[in-house]
Amino acid sequence: MSGRDEILERYHAWFGTKNSHGEVAIVEGHRGVGKTSLLKVIGAQAVSADWIHLHLETTEAATLESLLADVDHDRLLHELGRLPRIGRRLKELSAELKLWGIGAAVSASLVDVDRPRPRVALSRFATRCEAAGMGLLLTIDEIQRASKDLAQQLGALANASVPIVHVWAGLPGTRRRLQTRGVTASERARSFQLGLLDKQAATEALVTPFTDRGITLGPTVAAKVFTASLGYPYFIQLYGDELWQAHQQAGNPGTIDNAIATAAERQVLVSIDRFFQDRLDAMTPRAQEALVELVDAGGNLPTSDLAQRLGLSTASFSERRAELLQSGLATSAKHGQIAVTFPALRHYVTS
Repeated sequence: MSGRDEILERYHAWFGTKNSHGEVAIVEGHRGVGKTSLLKVIGAQAVSADWIHLHLETTEAATLESLLADVDHDRLLHELGRLPRIGRRLKELSAELKLWGIGAAVSASLVDVDRPRPRVALSRFATRCEAAGMGLLLTIDEIQRASKDLAQQLGALANASVPIVHVWAGLPGTRRRLQTRGVTASERARSFQLGLLDKQAATEALVTPFTDRGITLGPTVAAKVFTASLGYPYFIQLYGDELWQAHQQAGNPGTIDNAIATAAERQVLVSIDRFFQDRLDAMTPRAQEALVELVDAGGNLPTSDLAQRLGLSTASFSERRAELLQSGLATSAKHGQIAVTFPALRHYVTS
């Protein structure tokens, strides 16, 4: 996976050892940089090493019980059933999973008195996996959305002596947000930052799917895409999709030349314009004002300076700062700083 090799190599090693106690990682990055895709690839690595993969996606209203109830029970049983040590007792384990609330929702009036609390249920399942010689990978997407109670439950599970590898993904600032909510597991978690791809990684991401199909890109096509995409993975994906469509419409030639690339670029630029405009339209006027000020100041400022330019204290600016970061149009690479994510943003923002 282009530009993400360090993370994948680390977890490939973990899954090979079956040592699954105490590992917690937080993957941070803006929307569109590939966090969800990365979790899926890590999950596929785990499954190929005879681990079990549970994937949860948090929402503001989610509880640990509701997330476990939403697990795809049939997919989980399929993964378990292909393992000889589990397959022989799959029916029994299926009943246990439902009793524990994994992949099985129960109305409040019908809750079994024997049903354990969600953390206990996950602990029991992880222990069963370990006893069968497997590990359990728990990936959680959009963890920045988790309520304080859910975040603390997940943190307590990560701190317990339970055989689970945790990989959590969220927007920039997620680690600090979890720390302020008392999730001590986030303090010792390994941190991985996903950002824009460099030229080599961006070229690999664009070119590989085509070369795998016997299609070559003209000598200047990849360079043009990198310049126009800014190394943003979502934009590179847009280019890849449009290049494929233009390639098909051109009669499926063996090479994507500049003429095909130009036809694709017209469609991509429309999508990129919509990308920026949708995010700007979704922002409150106060956040838009802050973004304009940030762009006019050069695109990179101490947070306190931006607040001062707006006539605000740092504390009263915090709500606008949070909205800027949530939009994906601004980032905070280090504490006390705020910067625009895309240099091209000046084209879309006018004071």
